[in-house]
Amino acid sequence: MRALLSFLSFFMVLAAVAVAGGFVWGWQKYNAPGPLPQATLFTVERGQGVSYIARNLADAGIINDLMVFRAVSRLSGRDKVLKAGEYEFPAHVSMSVVLDKLAHGDVFQRRITVREGLTSWQIVNILNDAADLAGEMIATIPDEGTLLPETYSYVTGDTRTDKIEQMKKAMTETIDELWQSRDEGIPILSKAEAVILASIVEKETGVAAERARIAGVFENRLRI
Repeated sequence: MRALLSFLSFFMVLAAVAVAGGFVWGWQKYNAPGPLPQATLFTVERGQGVSYIARNLADAGIINDLMVFRAVSRLSGRDKVLKAGEYEFPAHVSMSVVLDKLAHGDVFQRRITVREGLTSWQIVNILNDAADLAGEMIATIPDEGTLLPETYSYVTGDTRTDKIEQMKKAMTETIDELWQSRDEGIPILSKAEAVILASIVEKETGVAAERARIAGVFENRLRI
């Protein structure tokens, strides 16, 4: 009996050592640089579970151990919060970084820059030419001065209409804020007139430092 107990104790210690060793090995592999040779984009579709995602990650050469990725996902509870979207992974990204991105929804952001001085027609053309935007092509040109020049971020699935509405809202909010802080003595009677004058000044010069002086010249003419 004593010999049997000694054997069982030895077996249990051996098993514990094996489990601990396996955990350390798996954790090191989870945090080690991955096999991806260069930055790449990867898409997670809605409804995909952790097993399907892990298989796709392995097929794309982003991770090299399905079991470790699935095990950590499930043990941490993050297998239930992986978010759909398009992700950019850098070269040799570790499984820990991959899982963090998927769990936090750190999706790849694309950008459209609308520089000052563009017409609404030109802005619409930029949106229509953006292949990664979804939805119908924009056919109706918004009124001039209703779209705010700015750099806009978007993700896969956003539509052209979404971006137009975002630009309109941004312009409205910007004009409202600037109008509230205006000098009451200026000879501008409405927000629309302010936008028109700003457009005229923009056409006169593309140098930011010159705009105040040129605006002052037009202001004096309006007073006269």
